[in-house]
Amino acid sequence: MKSLEIVQKFFKMFKVLSKIAMIFCIVISCIWVVGLICALFYTNITTLNKVFMVQNMNTSTLWVYCLCGMMDVMVGVMRGMGYAIMPMLVSLTGACLFRIVWICTIFNHYRTLECLYISYPISWGLTFMVHLFCFFIIYRKLTKKAS
Repeated sequence: MKSLEIVQKFFKMFKVLSKIAMIFCIVISCIWVVGLICALFYTNITTLNKVFMVQNMNTSTLWVYCLCGMMDVMVGVMRGMGYAIMPMLVSLTGACLFRIVWICTIFNHYRTLECLYISYPISWGLTFMVHLFCFFIIYRKLTKKAS
């Protein structure tokens, strides 16, 4: 019965840490937007356009940055449950290999900065979904083992 309690503890920890990651993302996004609005009062439009060009990746990925945090939370939860290799392989495949494939295929066809930047939230979302799938498999396996 002890291992079932541990599994349930990790599941509760996952839910709490996921909520913290989402709240953090919302707070940082709001600070970013307020900062851009305040910048309108102190700069001219030419300078602001340069800022938007330099910070384009931040504006396109900031709204979904919570996916990156949730992806990392899933890795930590599964490592805490005793499975370290599987989350590592999923993260390497989703965050690295997927982006390399994206660059060689889609970005090669559509050579824009936005096309490159959109690969980040897509890879975060796909990797998070695979981590979530793996988590539920591990969770089910550990609960059966504990029963």
